[in-house]
Amino acid sequence: MAALLVFPITGDSPLHAPRPQRGYASLFATSSYQSVSLVHGVYHARTCTPQSALLEPDALEINAPDTDLGAVLRSLAVRSRSIPCPFFRRRAGDAVEAALVVARFIAARHKSLAVFDAVLPVASMGAKTPGLPLEVLMQMVARDIEHGQYYVSGRLSQAIYSDSCIFDGPDPDMPVRSLQRYTDALRGLFDPRLSTIELLSIDPTGPAEFVAHWRLSGALKLPWRPPIKPYFGATRYEVGPDGLINSHTESWSISALDAFASMLIPRFGEPPAPSAATLISRGRDHFVEPPPRQLVP
Repeated sequence: MAALLVFPITGDSPLHAPRPQRGYASLFATSSYQSVSLVHGVYHARTCTPQSALLEPDALEINAPDTDLGAVLRSLAVRSRSIPCPFFRRRAGDAVEAALVVARFIAARHKSLAVFDAVLPVASMGAKTPGLPLEVLMQMVARDIEHGQYYVSGRLSQAIYSDSCIFDGPDPDMPVRSLQRYTDALRGLFDPRLSTIELLSIDPTGPAEFVAHWRLSGALKLPWRPPIKPYFGATRYEVGPDGLINSHTESWSISALDAFASMLIPRFGEPPAPSAATLISRGRDHFVEPPPRQLVP
């Protein structure tokens, strides 16, 4: 039976790999290598082994960032696997995993600080598609909100945004002038399985700009998944001379303090936003006022 064994390394050769811990040794003792490959700093060994050799749950890939923090987490994860007691070995592994989750959340919250760049995964922005008609841009953004859920998933049509697009809003950690850092931060901020953004309306407000109104609810991507108070807002998208979205600014129905303090004190500040259907039925006069323009016409 073929199995894939994955273990972290500190050098550029199998000779520099750390000595296998208990879980790895049991597999090495009953198998022989077919091939070894290096992918992103991790050696992958293809082996043939009997079913009995696949008993150790600790022979798993350590998915930690290549930073000082990542090195510490990798070291702790490897050391935790040498704990003889299965119960405490599992608890130690869970603690390391929770630490990584918290580190990524901190990086997401403080997206304007370059010191955290290395903690967030690096994503290629890819090719751009400039000069699309405003109506097409609106359709793509509407799709990103409704189907891509980009506010809680970070998945948006990167081809229509400038890589140096400015993202601003009530969050005290804004503005951010980087498409990559903004989308990476969104991926680490909300749990997309528990969060949703609903599009209320999207309309042009000028020859090179449009505004989307939306409602957001859900939970943050922390180990205990704290819920956030539902709120609604408006985002102004402005197209620059390069034919790409250069400005993405938003306003909320609640303050940033209210948004985060209400996680600890549910009745703090404004009441939760009503449902999307109720907001739409009330009419646009009750929507949030869009933020001011950022780009000079």
